[in-house]
Amino acid sequence: MKLIRFALVTLVSGFGISAQAQVGSISFSDIGTTTASPSGDINTATSYTLGEVINNSDGTGVFAGLGSQLFGSVTFSPQTANSFNFSNPVFGSFASTSIYVVSQAAGTITYNILGTYNSGSFDGGTIVNDPASYTLNFNQNPPSTGSIGDSATFSIPPVPEPGSVALLGMGVGAVLVHLRRRIA
Repeated sequence: MKLIRFALVTLVSGFGISAQAQVGSISFSDIGTTTASPSGDINTATSYTLGEVINNSDGTGVFAGLGSQLFGSVTFSPQTANSFNFSNPVFGSFASTSIYVVSQAAGTITYNILGTYNSGSFDGGTIVNDPASYTLNFNQNPPSTGSIGDSATFSIPPVPEPGSVALLGMGVGAVLVHLRRRIA
């Protein structure tokens, strides 16, 4: 019985510690003209240019209270993993490490862009090389020939700290030892 209590306390402690990691999300808009090259069709493009990227003031977690920031134009190629990058002194910088299609249909395509984030002056630069993602949605109406719109969500997902993973492993191990003794 003591072993089960120890395992439960260990599991709960592990989840509590992992929740302390810096997390948050914020939406982005494009207030400029978005283009898809070479054909103008978002579903066959090999390069995109976002006209004037801006974050909205709807941040959660670490981004709560961050006002709108302009980032300028962003051009990237989905076939080049490290081609999506943006920064500004207040928000910080994001650099992609992989880009892949999440979903696609005529007139719509969604990319998940994974990379690393370094925060700017809004939090004193406390976030350094944290894993982050930028989910980018393109819409084109009518498909293939119409104007292109885009929106995005930037997020820093929770990443378990090494101590949390060790505690979780100890808890699972204790439960397995207990179950093995019960069966034997």
